[in-house]
Order: sequence, then C-alpha cells, then structure tokens
Amino acid sequence: MRLSVYKAAIDNGVNKQQATSLAKNISVNFNRKGQVGQQAGALYAFFNAAMHGTARIGETMLSMDKGDVKTRKLNSAGKHIITGSVMLGAVQALALAASASMMMIRQSSCASGA
Repeated sequence: MRLSVYKAAIDNGVNKQQATSLAKNISVNFNRKGQVGQQAGALYAFFNAAMHGTARIGETMLSMDKGDVKTRKLNSAGKHIITGSVMLGAVQALALAASASMMMIRQSSCASGA
C-alpha cells in the first residue's frame, strides 16, 4: 500500500521527499517514537500503535493554522464524526430501553400467569 501511495504521489508531481513522507504516514508510522515512547512500549503492549491511532484521529478531526496549537478547531470531518457518534449512541440507548421494557413486560406476564 505504501509503495502505491508513493508512486501515485510521484505521478501527481509531488517531490520525492514529500511522497516518502506521505507513504510512511498513510498508516501507522512505527519510526515515529521518542524516548518516552520506547520506554512506555516496554511496559504497555502496542503503546506506539495506540498513540499513533489516537493522533491520527486528532489529525482527521481537527485543523489548525500552520501547526499553531492555539488555533485548532473542529473541522467538517470532525463535526460529521461527532454527529454520527452521538446519533449512534442515541439509537443504542433507545434499543437498550426498548429491550429492557420488553423484558419487564415478559417478566410481569410470567409472574401473573404462574
């Protein structure tokens, strides 16, 4: 997959350095870890992958001006992700409530019929 991303970037006029960076970061880049990451990885299995996954979610949902953390804000993709998550949670809550009420109805009908 990384090779195809690299080739596509080169074919679209991206320079070699940027194409390499794109290809390395298309999925989890295991070369990105500092001293703390190496130490934490020894204590917590898959620490590096977990951190990169969380960072990728943040990169997808947030945007900022030229890397300035003070200017970060929720972008369009982030708004869609949060809206979908809230809606999914609401549907799950309704399904759980319906299931619980059905169980109560069954239990009361079994108790009265016995």
